[in-house]
Amino acid sequence: MRISVKTGTGDGSAAVSREIGVLRALGWSGHLVASGEGADSAWLISRWFEGPSTWDAFTRFRENGTGHRTGLNAAVDLCRAVADLHDRGWVHADLQPDHGIHTSDGVRLIDLA
Repeated sequence: MRISVKTGTGDGSAAVSREIGVLRALGWSGHLVASGEGADSAWLISRWFEGPSTWDAFTRFRENGTGHRTGLNAAVDLCRAVADLHDRGWVHADLQPDHGIHTSDGVRLIDLA
């Protein structure tokens, strides 16, 4: 399994701590592998999701105006993932095109602080 490590110290520890709390509350299987929090630091290890980001899905459209269907499908899939998050009672702040990873199992949202 490939992983991602996120750390925060000082003011940055609050964002990492929030993300740990959100991932625990959501209970998404496979997202949070391990985590820890100290007086002035926090860290988490999460699963690395294989697949292009929503930003990547729009590459052909940005570069040469083709790939409309690919981009539209990626946008719809991202919207469905965000709608599912909202149905669970959560809101993803600061949603960026790199926060949606399009895997073979659907879109996985990352950076949930």
